[in-house]
Amino acid sequence: MIGGKGWIAVPGIRENADRTLEEQLIGLEFAIAEAAGKTVLDLGCAEGVIGREFARAGATRVLGIESLPGHLEVARLACAAETQMEFAQAYLQDWIPAHPDPEVFDLVLALGIIHKVYDPGEALRFACRSCRDLLLFRAPAHAWEGWVQAKHRAPGAPARLRIHVPTTMEKEGFALERKIAGARGEAVEYWRRRCGWRSTSSRSPSASSSAGRSSRSRRCTSNVRLRFFSDFLAIVDRRDWEAAVAGDEGAARRVARALDGVDLYFHGGPHIDGDVIGVTLADLICHGIIPRVTLHADE
Repeated sequence: MIGGKGWIAVPGIRENADRTLEEQLIGLEFAIAEAAGKTVLDLGCAEGVIGREFARAGATRVLGIESLPGHLEVARLACAAETQMEFAQAYLQDWIPAHPDPEVFDLVLALGIIHKVYDPGEALRFACRSCRDLLLFRAPAHAWEGWVQAKHRAPGAPARLRIHVPTTMEKEGFALERKIAGARGEAVEYWRRRCGWRSTSSRSPSASSSAGRSSRSRRCTSNVRLRFFSDFLAIVDRRDWEAAVAGDEGAARRVARALDGVDLYFHGGPHIDGDVIGVTLADLICHGIIPRVTLHADE
């Protein structure tokens, strides 16, 4: 058993810690559901066990950055079976200037980390530059309105720096997809890069491709371009969709029937700009709708 106090308890390795893995995973379920085949960057990974969940869900590579050697000692033991995981020891405020052109990952985890550096804005912008598709941000308990202030004042600075997260994320080209209450009053935010989704098909629907479809597919409005949530609601009842997102299995089946045979062409990626409760690829997977729908990027 490793001594000292950790951030996340790891049974059998170091159990004296501030948090449990179960509470730290609250709100991350949708991201873990889409981890298969993805690369993941975990900024401030602590004992690495959150990243381990992404690895176990099929992520092809997980890189964890952590400053404390004790945390990394636990991480390397706890994650030894996940060969696609690797770790680097560095303070984030040192790592950022050393990587002006950072490697890009499909998923970036910035979970309760940016307020621990002198300049939260610089840390968040670095996370954005490192992210190809989905950035998960965990705000401290006092930051539900979007403002995050550094815990410490930089040497020589007159005051602690602070940042408005939504403004920065929008400037960096991300749209808020969902916001979930986490443990201890924290919030988990899903920010999806606009036009960041790489489709399995880059072709938009054409008259020639539509001509060969069956009459049944045409009756189902087989080619549907989605730009706003209202476009989706032209096919699916809003109450059914909201109930499906809330976990109503009957509503999910009704949504699936409404979408049966439909080709959805998402403009700019599998999210719809301008509406936080818009359709997401994770939603479709979660509610069992995805097998019935053909998804494309409308590029």
